[in-house]
Amino acid sequence: MLPLAVAACGSVDLATMAGLRGISPLDADPAAILVRAELPDGIALLPEGTFLELGAERPGGAVAEGRFALVPDPAVPDGWRIDPGEVAELRALQAEIRGMKAAAPGATVGTLAVRTAPCGAAVAPDDTLSVWLRLMPDAPLRPMLRDVPVADVLEEIGLSALPPCPA
Repeated sequence: MLPLAVAACGSVDLATMAGLRGISPLDADPAAILVRAELPDGIALLPEGTFLELGAERPGGAVAEGRFALVPDPAVPDGWRIDPGEVAELRALQAEIRGMKAAAPGATVGTLAVRTAPCGAAVAPDDTLSVWLRLMPDAPLRPMLRDVPVADVLEEIGLSALPPCPA
């Protein structure tokens, strides 16, 4: 798994962080969440290995977490949405985490990540990737990672090259 949203955390777009202030993944409509990955030519994402992860933990060991399949959105080039069959499960997790936050305000730590299994051709030294996220239906896509060197991400996860894509 390639943790796109985690491996390159030093490249998180600061304007996006400011723009997302006050917007919580716990309030997002799972059916409206959209992830867009801009990848170099020759690199693809494997649908069976592309996920959004949401979780929370608070002191004392209470943990709530889930992994939700992302599926290609034919209406958005390079866009991915929560698998419609998993939307209800994500809504239930959001409610559980809201309850954890209410029980321990300020002590609950949340995580949101996009994880994917890429495949493709050789990576050129100047190849970069960007990941965009939309949490609310009428909001613009916001860059989470912008122009991150693919080679840096591969190095971070211990790969020297991408596996070939299935035919």
